[in-house]
Amino acid sequence: IAICEDVKREQIFLQSLIKKTRLFSKPSFEFFDDGQELIDKYRAGERYDFVFLDVDMPFMNGIDAGKLINSIDSRAIIVFVTNYPQYAIEAYDCSAFNYLLKDSDFDRFYSVISKALNKYRTFHQTYKITTKNGIITLNVSDIYFVECCQKHLYFHMGKTVYETKKTLSEVYESLFPFGFYQIHQGYIVNFDKVKMVDGYDVVLENDEKVMISVRKKSEVLRAYSEYVRRTI
Repeated sequence: IAICEDVKREQIFLQSLIKKTRLFSKPSFEFFDDGQELIDKYRAGERYDFVFLDVDMPFMNGIDAGKLINSIDSRAIIVFVTNYPQYAIEAYDCSAFNYLLKDSDFDRFYSVISKALNKYRTFHQTYKITTKNGIITLNVSDIYFVECCQKHLYFHMGKTVYETKKTLSEVYESLFPFGFYQIHQGYIVNFDKVKMVDGYDVVLENDEKVMISVRKKSEVLRAYSEYVRRTI
């Protein structure tokens, strides 16, 4: 866990709040006084699972640091903790997981950290499939969607597609707890990869489109709205 905050007492207070949640068994902390110091560690090869960033800091502000961290390691879970609500929209430009004000109550803090930890678990969840080239282990968070065609399944991973002979219902049962939803009898989509819904198409982050079943559209929209609500 990296804590980037230019006020020492705020560093210690944030650390105490994280420990108070009791959500981490043995958390390891590293403290930074400004964004540049943190970025220097990233460029030297260091990586952090969770990054807590203040916005207003010397040398490099938290927004700029967050954008650079996201470009270096998109799996880093970035949470802004600041006194400045006006930067919230800009913070999400760097794929920040959440944005907390320093005067937020502990229940709000606990909720955000709990959701962040669930995100971490999804990032580190794997799924094995058997292909013609042998058994392959996939990172669940890298799956965009799963397609069923003539008793074959195709795992779309962005630029790569893997084929297997598992049943769609079997895969869906395994992936549903990690934010996947069946939007059509032939498609399971990773809600975390959804950019928008356009008519009867789900548009993914890589601009691929996956068709929603006409009869399932209202159900899919409700499920996606609920997913977004749970993760914010």
